[in-house]
Amino acid sequence: MSSWRMIGAGVLAIGTMFVVVGCSSGGGTSESSTATSGAVTSTVTPTSSVSTAASTSATRQPTPAAPPANGSELIGTWRSTKDSKSTLEFSADGTACDIYGTDAPDCGTWQWVTVASFPRWKEFPGVEGPLLARTTGHGTTAMTLFYTVSFDSSDKLTLGYLDGGRILTFTHEAK
Repeated sequence: MSSWRMIGAGVLAIGTMFVVVGCSSGGGTSESSTATSGAVTSTVTPTSSVSTAASTSATRQPTPAAPPANGSELIGTWRSTKDSKSTLEFSADGTACDIYGTDAPDCGTWQWVTVASFPRWKEFPGVEGPLLARTTGHGTTAMTLFYTVSFDSSDKLTLGYLDGGRILTFTHEAK
């Protein structure tokens, strides 16, 4: 079996996928699809198509949420643990920039939002808020990406990309 770890309440990271595990009132949780009859298990698999996220994000109006207790830890520059050329910068004013090497930054906005902002994630009890909503692009190319957020420590960040199922890990850059 692949190695796995929890990245948030009811969200397991398994390789480059994550599994949302929750339960209804009658059962427990399980990491497999052979769970007890009361368990609800759903696997979100990576997708190469951006059109689904782009077409649905235009109609989403996320509801702002209070940040988690450690939410201020998001502010700063985060470098990918998988690709040292890739960084994310989050500013206190709500600006977010995705920077790859010497390419021009793709800047947009970020905010904490409720899970209820878009119904398909409300169905999964393991996905709890607040979620991180990061808008990228401009005009017709604008799209909002939704993530679960876990701070493994003050310098380690794990983002679970909800629309694509990828797990992204970062380390905090020194100020």
